[in-house]
Amino acid sequence: MEPVSHDISIVRDQLSLTRSSSLQRTLKKVFLASFQFDLPWIASHVPPHIPICIALHSSTPAPTRTQNNIQLVFPAVGTRNSIFHIKMGVLYRQDSVRVFIGSANLVDYDWNALENILFVQDFPKKLEAATAGVVEDDGNPSDTGFKSDVVGLLKEMGSAAWVWEGLDEFDFRACKARLVVSKPGKYSGPDMKRYGLGRLSAVAKEIAPNLSTRPNSDVSMMYTTSSLGSLSAKFLLDFEASACGRLDETIPAASLEPKIRVVYPTKDTVHKSFLGINGGGTITWNSSLWAACQHKNLLYDYVSKRKGALSHCKILPLIFPIIRSHNMTLSAWGKLGVIGKSKEPRIDIGNWEVGVVFSANEKLDGEGVVIPFETENIRQHGEGSLSAHGVWQG
Repeated sequence: MEPVSHDISIVRDQLSLTRSSSLQRTLKKVFLASFQFDLPWIASHVPPHIPICIALHSSTPAPTRTQNNIQLVFPAVGTRNSIFHIKMGVLYRQDSVRVFIGSANLVDYDWNALENILFVQDFPKKLEAATAGVVEDDGNPSDTGFKSDVVGLLKEMGSAAWVWEGLDEFDFRACKARLVVSKPGKYSGPDMKRYGLGRLSAVAKEIAPNLSTRPNSDVSMMYTTSSLGSLSAKFLLDFEASACGRLDETIPAASLEPKIRVVYPTKDTVHKSFLGINGGGTITWNSSLWAACQHKNLLYDYVSKRKGALSHCKILPLIFPIIRSHNMTLSAWGKLGVIGKSKEPRIDIGNWEVGVVFSANEKLDGEGVVIPFETENIRQHGEGSLSAHGVWQG
């Protein structure tokens, strides 16, 4: 099934990147990004004459490589534990450009076996000759911020110039989303608002300004993830503050208890899935971090609306929904701290990640955002139900 062109789609049964006949006929050029990849599988979806630029993970510095119609770029990562974890694509067509961002790697397994979440939207060509900053006949600017977000990210990843230069030809006014990007590095001052938790806080304040004035007890959060790290109280409280748009206004009090519900499968759920225990290689939580976790009361089982489906989704169905590549880890979102004696706030981020944040007015489980898992009466991880840890070392 081809991805739908409006807003968001769940990756279902045989969802294809480009195999629909209409897309094949009109496809002009392609950009793709992924942590894991299968080049023959990717090539099978794209006609051999189409230029393709692919951003991929490499644990060591690597130069750009070109092979026939495929150009490979390797965005720089930081420490040995840093990864390039972005999953996205830009598909140029004759009369439109398609942007997709989600949780699926560029491998057959992720697209046809696992349950993943995906943002997809098509943007038409402008009616007038396009140049940067052009204004349409009705007087409205042709970008709502989303195009600028995408262009900025494509440049930072080191993609070929033709990938981002062509976006000026398309009208992005219909887009209701903003990007939340993580990039390896240490950031302070204004740069803190560009990446990770700092970026999430800035976007939350922009699209849901009233949220920052509400008390923690009045905000219900639920975060689905396929990998976990250190779930310390500080990290969870920092995340809650960021998602409410108040990271730069208040420092969460040490006496506060985090309330966010973390949705992550139990071992029993993995065993009973269609894929079984051997299919759970992407469900990771280091055993020592699980043993050290003091907040297991916040863990809830992932129960798919499609019985037996094993999830690789990352979604935060808040007042505004977020679909992303970020797992619930410090590497993905960043560790907040201060710089020496100056006590200037700083964030230290390990991974490349990208997510899409939607307007607070976007509908859930309507024609907009589809939630693939149960959100009512979900089970807590309790006695007799072990979290999926130790089998796959994250």
